[in-house]
Amino acid sequence: YASAVDRGDLDGLVGRAYRMTTGREPAADERGRAVAFLRSQAEQLSGCDDALTLPIPPPEGPTPVQAAALVDFCHVLLNLNEFVFVD
Repeated sequence: YASAVDRGDLDGLVGRAYRMTTGREPAADERGRAVAFLRSQAEQLSGCDDALTLPIPPPEGPTPVQAAALVDFCHVLLNLNEFVFVD
C-alpha cells in the first residue's frame, strides 16, 4: 500500500481476515505473502482507478485502489481449501 497504510495496519488486516475466514491466525509465511500481495495488487491497480468497482459510499480509510486490493485478497481467502471444505 501507499504510505497511508503502514506495515502494522496490513498485518492487522491480514490477521483479522484470516481469523474471520479460517478461525486461526496466519502463519508467519502466510502473513508475509499476504502483505506482499496487498502491496503488489494495489500497485498493479493504481493505474486503473476509473475501472474499480467498489461499494458506494466507499469505506473510510483506504484509498479506492487499496480497498480494491483488499477485496481481491478476500476473494483469495474465500477460495482457500480450509474455508471451502470442513474437516
